[in-house]
Amino acid sequence: YNPWMVNASFNENNGQGIDSPVEQNPEVDIGAKQALRLAINTNQFNRVFQDRSHTFKLLPRPAEMGQNKLWNLNVRGKRGNIVQTFPSVEYDFQPNHLEIDEETLVHIQWAGSNTHNNGNPAGDGQAGDAGEGTGGTDRHNFVEMKHGAKEMGESFPATWEE
Repeated sequence: YNPWMVNASFNENNGQGIDSPVEQNPEVDIGAKQALRLAINTNQFNRVFQDRSHTFKLLPRPAEMGQNKLWNLNVRGKRGNIVQTFPSVEYDFQPNHLEIDEETLVHIQWAGSNTHNNGNPAGDGQAGDAGEGTGGTDRHNFVEMKHGAKEMGESFPATWEE
């Protein structure tokens, strides 16, 4: 079937003689001695577990920013272990590594939640909220890291004084 041409009118309805082009675990002839069986679970096919309720507004760049380089630093992912967050990721920043100087500007964006329904049957699409914090919350944190410190490497947080 052509997935780009399928819509809700193709939903199976035997009363009207409509058969879905999507089949449970279909076997496909690939020209070999044995057919290739596709792992398609029609109960899970084309489901989306994304919160698309967030909006944002683009504004003109303020004159006082000048022509300084501006980085947009975002958070992606959600709270939980790798299984609980699939197909998303566990917490991550984008870009992953950012080095700036005193002239560089950083616009930081992230969202959190106090109301994720992470219990079964997973009202937000994914059960589980492994990690620290109160159940149902989703938070991100920043920490400044030491850079080039020989005694601690580059994976040790800087103190407030540093």
